[in-house]
Amino acid sequence: MSGRVIKVETATGVVAAANAPAVIGKAITGLAQYDWFVLDFTVSNPTGATLDVFVQRKIEADGVDEWRDWIRLPSLASAAGTKRYTATVAPLNAITEVKGVAEASPATPTLAANTNIGGHPGDKIRLVASAAASAATGSTQTMYVTFWDAEV
Repeated sequence: MSGRVIKVETATGVVAAANAPAVIGKAITGLAQYDWFVLDFTVSNPTGATLDVFVQRKIEADGVDEWRDWIRLPSLASAAGTKRYTATVAPLNAITEVKGVAEASPATPTLAANTNIGGHPGDKIRLVASAAASAATGSTQTMYVTFWDAEV
């Protein structure tokens, strides 16, 4: 796919507590006006138990106002160190069951590890980390979103 990069935004933050899924950094908004995206991740789990990092997209239509899982990175095993991943999004011909959650309460992901639903996310996405008991709190997770417009 050809196009031009318009901007790059970042969501970054620290895993604050084990056994409690939490939003990492700020939500990335304004995606509706762009054609496609590349998401680059730098995630880390230097010690402790398994860490799951995933992206949720915001659904706001017909009385629905919730976040739904969109991308889930491979689970990071204990002492996995720092890993880097890239996810691109394109329409897929698949149906995947996901769980909807309220604004303030991110849930443990329902997507299988290493899953990308694809398609356009709508206008808002957020990064969420879910650390198992004894996972490394204090580890930094970062998502870079590169916004593209198709060339006309």
